Amino acid sequence: MEPQYFLQPRQLFPVWPQWRPELAIALFSTTMVLLFLPKLLSIVLIWAKGAKQFGGGLRLLLSMLLEMLFSVLLAPVRMLFHTVFVVSAFLGWEVVWNSPQRDDDDTPWGEAFKRHGSQLLLGAVWAAGMAWLDLRFLWWLAPIVFSLILSPIVSVLSSRATLWIMSKRAKLFLIPEEYDPPRELVATDEYLKLNRERKLQNGFMHAVFDPTFNALATAMATKHLNRGRGSAYLKPVMYTLAGTLLGGGMTFSQEVRAEGFIDDSTLTGGVYYWQRERDRKDLNKTKEETRPDGSKVTVNNPDYDKYATNLSHSTANLNLDFSSGYAWDMFGIDVAAFTAIELADAS
Repeated sequence: MEPQYFLQPRQLFPVWPQWRPELAIALFSTTMVLLFLPKLLSIVLIWAKGAKQFGGGLRLLLSMLLEMLFSVLLAPVRMLFHTVFVVSAFLGWEVVWNSPQRDDDDTPWGEAFKRHGSQLLLGAVWAAGMAWLDLRFLWWLAPIVFSLILSPIVSVLSSRATLWIMSKRAKLFLIPEEYDPPRELVATDEYLKLNRERKLQNGFMHAVFDPTFNALATAMATKHLNRGRGSAYLKPVMYTLAGTLLGGGMTFSQEVRAEGFIDDSTLTGGVYYWQRERDRKDLNKTKEETRPDGSKVTVNNPDYDKYATNLSHSTANLNLDFSSGYAWDMFGIDVAAFTAIELADAS
């Protein structure tokens, strides 16, 4: 389409295109404010509350700047991936969204170029074409084209665990849970350390006799064996366990008694009342009435288009639960009773 500089007949002077840099700068500034103002406000809020748990004020600011740089490098890559998924779904192509790997393996260079090679080529062609047309416009597109060109390098480096270990040592990207780890995380690290050093003693006996370990092991054993082939593998295990117990593996110290069965027991219960009310509009204009002689006649319904009680029901629920302690730290019992009593029914 050719540009039109003379819009009216017999126009003496052409209408030249106008360059409005203030509008472009206003759009760019507004976009930057929407993208980065929430981050700046969050930093100010953390500074006001205390940034010690985040590595300190300066390290927090540096972490934010590095995170912004990383987000700028990743944004065009995510844009292309999302565009491919949306267009593929729109055209009816098969879209496969496999679960990502959650181990600590690094991304190989071959895998990075396989996934991001087309993006690198697009960024290089885009940058070369824009530089050939007008080198000044290339600076405006630099965050996009250079992010696409660097996408394989960013993918590989961001998968390296050593890079983030160095950041943790420098107290960058620090969060309160890393500054003051919760008890659960500390206990998990200690257990993993003992497990790697093979210092856990009598683990099997703990899993059999200790109620806490037994409940945890039972809850984590989610694989169910079928009655056919699975029983062939299960029987030797059960025979071995039975032999261990009957052969002296099951021993109790004299200090352990059955007193905890009653002393540690609990009795809980509750009484609950339920009430349900429902009104329904009568939409029948006529109704049948029975005369004294037994015949039926159709008459106008005086309750037409009026609300009337359709359901009025109340119920009482009672429950009682007895949980015993453990005898010899092994045997316990739970007994529960539940009943429902209908109090009223006017439906």
